[in-house]
Amino acid sequence: CFRKKKNKKKTKKKTKKKQKKNKKKTKKKQKKNKKNKKKQKKQKNKKQKTNKQRTTTTTLRTTYVRTYVRTYVRTYVRYVRYVRTYVLTYVLTYYYY
Repeated sequence: CFRKKKNKKKTKKKTKKKQKKNKKKTKKKQKKNKKNKKKQKKQKNKKQKTNKQRTTTTTLRTTYVRTYVRTYVRTYVRYVRYVRTYVLTYVLTYYYY
């Protein structure tokens, strides 16, 4: 039926080597695929993020603006003649997204 193989050991070794090589190849491919998938996911997320930001900035900015006005009055007295008053106003605006 089947022909007897000569030098069985040699062939076995060869197949093992091939298997090893194939394993390496598949591992490499898997790694590459994984990397690419990760990259694509990242890109997709980035895209989604930018889209989200675009929609929120146009709609929510007008509703959520609070302005605080703080006034500090400082008086410097150098001599009796010169009384200087500084009025410092800070306008602080907070944007909520």
